[in-house]
Amino acid sequence: MTQARENLRPGRGAGCRTVEVAAGRRAPREGPGGFSLVEVMVGIIVTSITIVGLAHLFGNGRALINHYEVARAACGVAQQRFELLGRTGTSADLSIGLHPVTPNTFAYGGANLGTESWTVAWYDDPIDGTGVADTNPNDLKLVAVSVRWGQGVEADSVRLTRLFPASP
Repeated sequence: MTQARENLRPGRGAGCRTVEVAAGRRAPREGPGGFSLVEVMVGIIVTSITIVGLAHLFGNGRALINHYEVARAACGVAQQRFELLGRTGTSADLSIGLHPVTPNTFAYGGANLGTESWTVAWYDDPIDGTGVADTNPNDLKLVAVSVRWGQGVEADSVRLTRLFPASP
């Protein structure tokens, strides 16, 4: 036999067919029966590109989470400094200028990441007048606490400001 011969099987209906094939030849397929090699390769490539993109996105997201974790800790250190200055701050701590002379260490997670310092400057309250019309331009003290740190090659900082009475 050199060609496939198709016979209808009696009693089984028109959809049931048998195919007789010569030895060493493949039986023809009926209808779509699988994927070609090109379709499989294209599917693998698209899947690979998607997985690599998602892995990159996950890495960037994790780096942002780590960065903002340290930023939250730095913000907490700055707020804590305000609380200390408000409760137990001495006139030396609230004198005009940069404090302390050697900045405090900012540590997080057991590692020294940066420094903490604060500056104090006079602030003129606009309610009682400004400029030459104001007889006392030194109404309040503007305190700015700065926490600076570096992670890798990136340097970052948090700066919070608050007004204090002119005399502690």
